[in-house]
Amino acid sequence: MIQQCFEFCSHEKSAEKGKSTPAKRPPKRSTRKPPANTTAANHCPADGKKIKELQASVKSLQADKQALVRSLEASRTRVKYFESEVASLQRQNALLWAKKEVTGKYSIPPDMLNRLIRLSHPDRHGNSPASNEATAWLLAQRQKK
Repeated sequence: MIQQCFEFCSHEKSAEKGKSTPAKRPPKRSTRKPPANTTAANHCPADGKKIKELQASVKSLQADKQALVRSLEASRTRVKYFESEVASLQRQNALLWAKKEVTGKYSIPPDMLNRLIRLSHPDRHGNSPASNEATAWLLAQRQKK
């Protein structure tokens, strides 16, 4: 392939000079393998533009890959955070259900219930219908215990 590129380039050069030279017979190909690490210097100048385009494309793809890796790591961090939040909420939910099963209802602690009754008492609110209703409900909650 390199030989073909060389012949192609030599034809281009001779055509540029305006000389018409017959194509030279290519030398016999050897049975040796070409070196494994061929560089851009081994290629035809016509391929140089293509090589530069490919190198630019590779650099662009590598930058895209790095951005995706950073985004993936950030997403993994968020997933771990949300997994811990879910676990915490599941524990809280289990505790609430256990409390409900023990008491049979969600209850207001007795000291808080007494405080709420004192704060909503009709004597403090001009005997308003709302305070009468709230106090009656709170007293009913205290009697259920």
